[in-house]
Amino acid sequence: MTVLFQLCVISKDHLWTGVVINRGINKYKMTIKALTANNVTTFNITGLAQHHQLPDWVVKNNARVLKKDPLWSSRIQLIQDFSFPDSASSLTFTPDQRFIVAAGTYKPQIRVFDLQEMAMKFERHVQADVVRMACLSDDWQKLVLLTADRSIQFHNSSGLYYSTRIPKFGRAMAVNYQTGELLTVGGGGQIFRLNLDRGHFMAPLETTEPSDGGLNEILIGPGHGLIVVVGDSGQVEIFDQRDRRRVAEMQGCRLEDIGNAAPALTAAAFLDPMTLSVGDAEGVVRLFDLRSSKPLSHVRIDHKYGEPVKGIINHQSGAILSYDSHSVRITDRLSGSLITTVTPGVKINSLLSDTLSGFMAMAVEDQLIHSYYCPRLGPAPRWAAYLDNIVGSGDTVLNEDHQQQNQQFDNLKFLTHQQMVDYQLAHLIGTKMTRAYMHGFLVDQRLVEKAKAIHNPFALEEYKRAEAVKKVQAMRESRIRLGDEVRKTRKEKKQIEDVRFKQAIDEDDDYAITEDQQ
Repeated sequence: MTVLFQLCVISKDHLWTGVVINRGINKYKMTIKALTANNVTTFNITGLAQHHQLPDWVVKNNARVLKKDPLWSSRIQLIQDFSFPDSASSLTFTPDQRFIVAAGTYKPQIRVFDLQEMAMKFERHVQADVVRMACLSDDWQKLVLLTADRSIQFHNSSGLYYSTRIPKFGRAMAVNYQTGELLTVGGGGQIFRLNLDRGHFMAPLETTEPSDGGLNEILIGPGHGLIVVVGDSGQVEIFDQRDRRRVAEMQGCRLEDIGNAAPALTAAAFLDPMTLSVGDAEGVVRLFDLRSSKPLSHVRIDHKYGEPVKGIINHQSGAILSYDSHSVRITDRLSGSLITTVTPGVKINSLLSDTLSGFMAMAVEDQLIHSYYCPRLGPAPRWAAYLDNIVGSGDTVLNEDHQQQNQQFDNLKFLTHQQMVDYQLAHLIGTKMTRAYMHGFLVDQRLVEKAKAIHNPFALEEYKRAEAVKKVQAMRESRIRLGDEVRKTRKEKKQIEDVRFKQAIDEDDDYAITEDQQ
């Protein structure tokens, strides 16, 4: 039996054209790729391993060949068409956690993916590259985009609704739902406020950031609603939205370097209402208590690449997910110890996590949006709950490259609950002989064949009889079929030419043919 749920992979020594030309591609196959770091396994569920994807013209021109290829037909695609023509730049969840909104190139566009259907809902082109995205409603029907041409675009279900310009090139934005304002930051030291109710800009908030610098991130604190900004000067500034003034200022440098010039701060995220995590341009993440001007000493996350931290995500499992261009570093927030590291092998642009499961998606410099599943962070998401059954059995082996391969579906047959009852195998449900999967069970192929033989010992004879009937029907359908008019003409001609019929016409007037009938 063909191994189920395999990933398509191509050997490094062979080009992708070998998939179409060489029918012996099965020797290059492998199962789900697993990455192990610090004794924690993360599964790569991107869909095609080794970061290769067949061009569209290859798939279209060789659809018949690929359709018959067991490796291509059995590949995993967690979300259909989860990719862009060139690369992806930004990812975000809608507030209801049902849709993923992605931005990418080329040409600049956004795509919305429905997680319930596991497919793309629609795509929409925009005028410039998308820097940041945010949802104004619970679903995708009200979106706001910060683009690279100093524009803020508002989209509804029908398309672009309104577009406006901001004085500086934007780097980040946040929606203040308490006041109904859209806050944007970028070059310079001003926080631009767009009132969504009135439809015009309000007086901006002034920071201590010099005019030749810029602000890289803006946050709205949960619960208290404080506005937090970080910038190139290395300072963390906090504003109170009630009186629109600065209430606190913290230096983002190391404890041992207090008094010296601090590196630029590039990312920030709230871990809880009073704890803030900040990443700098040197690849270091530190924690701050809003009640103190100095960073906490027990947690210091160093990516060791010297690249700026692009983003930080607070996970509900107690882990901090921080990423730069090379890797995603998962750290325990209480002890500061490293849990694991995920390195996709290509440049990372954005990271997405619902913070309630072990699912992660990366927008990278690749056509595919990379997807990962880390059981250490949490269970599989509800819309892809079967991932736990695929990777949770423990039947894995370690190859020479120290990658774990899942072999749990070898020689297994999928049966529904009704088929289990028909084959008298229902008593095996819940035992080691069966594995629950989706709406049925996976059972050993040999056991299924024995059960079929006992259930219906004449199955082979019935199969032969059915095949014979199909062949006879196919032969009958292959004969030339004549239309009703042609058959009627030939029948009348034959009747007239029949000698006995002519004699009947001469002897009986009822058979006589009138002039009108002639």
